Amino acid sequence: MEKLNITEGVVSEKTREIITKNRRELSEVEGNILSLAGKDKDVRTILVTSCNNSEGKTISAISLAYALCNETNLNVLLVDGNLQRPKMHELFNVAESPGLSDFILNGAVNVFKETEFERLMVMPAGTKTSNTLDVFRATDFGDKLAMLRDKFDYVIFDSSSILGSSDTSVAAQKFDGVVFVLECEKTKWEVLQMAVDKVIKLRGHVMGVIMNKRKYYIPRFLYGKI
Repeated sequence: MEKLNITEGVVSEKTREIITKNRRELSEVEGNILSLAGKDKDVRTILVTSCNNSEGKTISAISLAYALCNETNLNVLLVDGNLQRPKMHELFNVAESPGLSDFILNGAVNVFKETEFERLMVMPAGTKTSNTLDVFRATDFGDKLAMLRDKFDYVIFDSSSILGSSDTSVAAQKFDGVVFVLECEKTKWEVLQMAVDKVIKLRGHVMGVIMNKRKYYIPRFLYGKI
């Protein structure tokens, strides 16, 4: 593996602040995942999606991956599966390719990028393709995901929004679990229910919802007491 350059894999201060801010919020989600993993279903590949774009999905995926590797001392891979609007390479200051598309379509192996966080690696989106669905419809997509599952303790997959792209619908059933990110007071519950039903219909396993940008109308500490 190539030695990490000074700036490669280092997140911006703004991203770092958001991760730190979300750490408390994500601790409960992390606990639920570890609880599920200890039961009959071994939940280790997790697809993170949202109903619509711009609900904080990518930052939530980063925060969840960071929380898992930081609190459990386990190896985590964060994958940029949003091939239409990739951001992970910019947020971690790594090359966009080779990455996911190269790994799935061409069997590329040099797709794992080190980050400043110990035990957290990133797989960027990879070389742009004319049809992103080709990646998720590849006959061996499930097998390639299983390879990542064997290599890492957790695989956190940042995907496109479920209602804005067919990519996520095709991929969802291949993962151990699906987590939705919902921007509070923006997305209606009816829309969320429609998106959840869509995943379930496709035989995906919905684990829960991350409430993003929550507003507290009483002191925050009281929410755990009422």
